Parts: sequence; structure tokens; C-alpha cells
Amino acid sequence: MRVAVWAAELADAFWKEAGGNASFPRDLRRAVPRAVQLGVYELPGLTIHAVRDCLRRGGIAIAIDVADRPLHGCLTTFHGAGTIFVNAHDSAEEQRFSIAHELAHYLRDYWRPRQRAVGRLGAEVVEVLDGCRALTPTERLQALLGEISVQPHVHFLARDPDGQPASRAIVDAEACADELAYELLAPVEHLAKSIPRTAAQLALCLRLEHGFPAAQAERYAALLLDAPPRMDPLWGLLKRTLTEDWEEPAYVR
Repeated sequence: MRVAVWAAELADAFWKEAGGNASFPRDLRRAVPRAVQLGVYELPGLTIHAVRDCLRRGGIAIAIDVADRPLHGCLTTFHGAGTIFVNAHDSAEEQRFSIAHELAHYLRDYWRPRQRAVGRLGAEVVEVLDGCRALTPTERLQALLGEISVQPHVHFLARDPDGQPASRAIVDAEACADELAYELLAPVEHLAKSIPRTAAQLALCLRLEHGFPAAQAERYAALLLDAPPRMDPLWGLLKRTLTEDWEEPAYVR
């Protein structure tokens, strides 16, 4: 059983901020607002247009240039805070995983890059991240030298005609969100205390003890017992673009 270090670290940091949660299944609805600036909101029959219309009623107008479709969950962020929308028609198990998946997007794709940028460039850079102004020449150079992303955040909603993620970047972002969601709900360190298990036994444990929906329980069990450790895509990008040799990222076992 393995988990990437970045996922273990982000999950640990979240639960520390939330005050810890030793019981299972984990209650993310209570933990999320204690740890981060996110609310959780249910919408019946969640769709892209339903999210847009809900935000518009709250005075936030956004343009989403993708076709409407049903959703299990959706994350929206604005100036460091945001909302996780979940489909009220989904089961409790499906909603639990949707919250974990959208929280994972917030932590990895929004909060962590934001913290790195502020740490490197100062608090004023949030104006750039929020799309309020352009980088100064000095900030641009510092960001380049520090390999810091300072692009305003965009969505991962684009899909091709077959309903699949429309780019490799979206595929990677969704896979990483799943990986972190698994660690948030059922940390490998906890699961490893009672191995060995077959994939079927582990999937049943994930459903009964950790409150996973069936499909995600089966997928996580298969990944834990069969798949080799998966590298964070950011490391792959570094290895492709830099000429010097880099060590492979470590994994918690």
C-alpha cells in the first residue's frame, strides 16, 4: 500500500486544521468549514447551469463556456474562499466522496499554489491570482526563477464529445483529486494496520467502515493492492522540461 507524499502531507495538514478526526466514516461536512474557507451546499439535480444560476442569485456572475451536464459535485472559489456544491439527489456515500474530491481540488489546485505564490512573492500577489491585475516585471522574474504558478485559476469542466476530460491537464487534475480524496477519507496508514486483504475484502471495508460509494471503493482497493505508485504530474513535467537529473519523489509506504 502506497500514497504519494504530497497527498499524505495535504491530508494530514487538513485534518490538523480541522481539529483531527479519528472516527470513521469521516464527517467532512463539519470538518471542511473548520479547516478552510469553504462551505458545503446541496443542490437538487446538480448541473453546471444550476451552479451558475445559484452563484448569480448570490451576486456572483461567472461565464462557463462548456455545455451543461449533470454533476456529482462542483467547486467554486473566489478571493481565497469558496463553495463545494453536491447533488442533493445522490446517496450519502456519493456525497461524501464528492465533498472529498472537490476539497482535494481546493487543497491541491487552488490553496497550495496560492500559498506557494504568497510565500515567494508576498501577499500582494493574490491580486494577480484573483485576476485583478497583471504581474509586475519584478514579480514575473521572481515567479519564473522560483517556478511559481501565478496564473488566475480556471475550471476543469471541459469534456470532449464522449464525456471524457478534454485535455491531459484535466485528466491529471482529476486523477490527483481522486488520490487525495482517498487519503482524506481512508488514509493508507490506517488501512495498512489490517492488511493483507484481497481487493474484494478491502473494497468491502472501504464501503462499510469508511463510507465509500461502491465504484470508488472498488477502484481505490484495486489501486492500493495492484497498481505501482503514481508520480505527481508536476514531477513529470519537471523531468521533461529540465535537463538535469531529478530524484523520483518519495512515497509513504
